[in-house]
Amino acid sequence: QPSASAAGAGAGEIMRGMTAVVRNRPLRRIAALQFVGYGTLMSIAGLWAGPYLEDVHGLGAVDRGNVLLGINLAIIAGALGYGWLAPYVRSPKRLVLPGTAVGIAMFWLMAALDSPPLWLAASVLFLLAFFGSYFMLLHAHARAVLPGHLMGRGLTLQNTASIFGVFLWQSLTGLIVDAFAAAGAAAPEAAYRTVFGFLGTVSLAGLLVYSGCDDRRTPADADT
Repeated sequence: QPSASAAGAGAGEIMRGMTAVVRNRPLRRIAALQFVGYGTLMSIAGLWAGPYLEDVHGLGAVDRGNVLLGINLAIIAGALGYGWLAPYVRSPKRLVLPGTAVGIAMFWLMAALDSPPLWLAASVLFLLAFFGSYFMLLHAHARAVLPGHLMGRGLTLQNTASIFGVFLWQSLTGLIVDAFAAAGAAAPEAAYRTVFGFLGTVSLAGLLVYSGCDDRRTPADADT
């Protein structure tokens, strides 16, 4: 059985490690985009794309499933594409910044389109999914700014940010849709356009925070 003093020392070490992780300025900026980027993409791909296709475009279950399959294939293709390009760039940031910017543009385009044809709406959703699948690059960026002894805690913070982001943005967009939809009725197109605009704005905020991050460890964060 470990002694009480050993347990206390272990708890103190954990707290010091977590404090060092939270104080890592570049990591906080990366986690901010992880918190926003993954959650906003999953709010569409995992929650609202299906209801949008049903309520706005009148698609049945099979046709909705086909489009949703295309969205998820686009996410996979985007992740593979980013992974293929990553060795050719000096910093993951050089891929994340334009990828996020395109995703924001797609969110805002969906917010601006008034009753778009299905082919156009589906194409924009595919592009959003493809360019928005940069989240694994954020893990690579986090590894670049973390000292070795904080790597596990730092990546845990990244994962926690992404999971909490999914919860928060899906919950808030649910409130938006509920504000537009009458009880038992399909949500109007305006509800979904508001959701797209909201997620685009949130994504822009995350991008602005992340854009100030570099790939260098600060002296206080370097390995000793």
